[in-house]
Amino acid sequence: MTAPSKEELQTITPARGGEAAPLSLDSFEGAALWRWDLGSGRGSAQGAWPGLEGTQADPVGWVAQADPAQRPELLELIGALQAGRAKRGEVIANFGPIWGWWRVRLQAREGMIEGMAIELGPQGEELRRRDRLYASLNHELRSPLTTILGSLDLVFSGMAGDLPEAVGAMLEVARRGGDRLLRTLEYVREIEALATGRRELDLGGLDLAVALEAAAARGARLGEGRGLQWEVQLDPALGPSLSRVDSARTQRALSELVENAARYAPDGGLVRIGAEASAGGVRLWVEDEGPGLRPGEAEKVFEPFFRGEHRGFGGGSAGAGLGLSLVGVIAKAQGGEVGVEERAAGSRFWLSLPMS
Repeated sequence: MTAPSKEELQTITPARGGEAAPLSLDSFEGAALWRWDLGSGRGSAQGAWPGLEGTQADPVGWVAQADPAQRPELLELIGALQAGRAKRGEVIANFGPIWGWWRVRLQAREGMIEGMAIELGPQGEELRRRDRLYASLNHELRSPLTTILGSLDLVFSGMAGDLPEAVGAMLEVARRGGDRLLRTLEYVREIEALATGRRELDLGGLDLAVALEAAAARGARLGEGRGLQWEVQLDPALGPSLSRVDSARTQRALSELVENAARYAPDGGLVRIGAEASAGGVRLWVEDEGPGLRPGEAEKVFEPFFRGEHRGFGGGSAGAGLGLSLVGVIAKAQGGEVGVEERAAGSRFWLSLPMS
């Protein structure tokens, strides 16, 4: 089978909120589809489902073909889907020397467990190692880092007595560095959880005007003292609000775009924030007058840990390269897209969401 392109893999994202859309093989060469009816206990497969020879198979028999180290994870996900504790999930699993590595997405829908599998080929083991690294980062670093920051807070509260000025300055540097690392871990955890469907969306309404004005206010705070101007543009063709979107995460994504613009906009520059109707949905965008992207950066800018060559005008640290990646997974988890367009001066970053 032919392994899918990177772009195809990125489109396999969790269905929106609690509504699971039927899975389809139409766009994925080398994919396999499998359904198991919870009532009758009968399964059927389209394409060469990994480790499944016949068209009738229960999930436990299928899981038995996976690497023994990964069977508990697969069985836990299937059990959660059966019991209604989860609606979807994704696992990268190895089905032995014959079948190899696959990305398996499972979801519960209309009394069935439904799955899609994409053959990963050699890149499967690398992706699995990346997932384990993300989990290890959160497990091994979060607890001791929280303890360190808590101890530093106690020191600054005066419990250890007065500090010499030089010592206090050095400890403040340590605290800022620890806070930055903790934020990086939180970014990684949120990106991994949304990208794999391990975190549910909280669907509700979003007041567009309020969200745009709040984003502009945040931008003004971030650019304080630099003379930045902020302008809000709301397409009159749009209604006042969006329904069935994750309001908090969508506003988080907009905030990340604003922070990016504030970092790269020149002092005294104009930053525009807007919402406009797009094909079948709405597009939220932030446009700055910064230096723009260098050739080849537009294809990488939403990848985790990517940082462009230009460090911006906003001062401070350049960040970990995770903010725009988080924007991407927030949009895709809701069935949307992200992108960037170069302007005569600066760039316009956007995310689109389906219109309910």
